[in-house]
Amino acid sequence: MAQTIPVVNIDAAEEEAYEMGYDKFTGVAADVEGDFDLEHFRDSADYANNVLPSLRALAGHGDTGPGTYTVDREVAVIEYHQVEDLPAEGERAEAHHLLTELLEMWERGAYDAGEGREKYSGVDF
Repeated sequence: MAQTIPVVNIDAAEEEAYEMGYDKFTGVAADVEGDFDLEHFRDSADYANNVLPSLRALAGHGDTGPGTYTVDREVAVIEYHQVEDLPAEGERAEAHHLLTELLEMWERGAYDAGEGREKYSGVDF
């Protein structure tokens, strides 16, 4: 039997991560005095139990029981323009490397919303 690995469309995953961050903090800008900062939120149960597992799942981490998507594994990475290719060729990567990129996109979305900017301002997908 052939061994399978998850295929991650990095463009779609980055867009989803950005939208998750943006949606989480939409409307917060009016409630925040001074500079918007994620530091306090990163220490919250919501971040640990909801945001991080969702981003790890997008990055291709495995879920084998206790914990949520905590198993780092090899993934195949493709981009939007490769989705329709037959066969599509992807690059091998470790899920934790993709997680780093997705965390950055989530934060960009969160800061755009938290600082009252339009969705996708300064981001090209």
